[in-house]
Amino acid sequence: MPLLGNVVRFHEAALANAKIMNAKCQLIAGVFCAKDRRLNMAESVGIWLHDRNLKLISKDRDALS
Repeated sequence: MPLLGNVVRFHEAALANAKIMNAKCQLIAGVFCAKDRRLNMAESVGIWLHDRNLKLISKDRDALS
C-alpha cells in the first residue's frame, strides 16, 4: 500500500513539524491511530483518528463520500 505509506510518512513529518513529541502514532489494521487527542490534522487527508482504545474520536466528512 504505497499510498497509505505516504500518508503515514506525511503525518510523521507533520508531527515533527508540530513538535508533538508525545503523540506516538502507529498503523493498526490499516487505521492511523494516535494516542494524543490533540492530533486532528489527519482529518484533512480523510484519515479516521482513534484514541488508544480504538474509540472513534473524529473523522473527515469527505472520507464518507
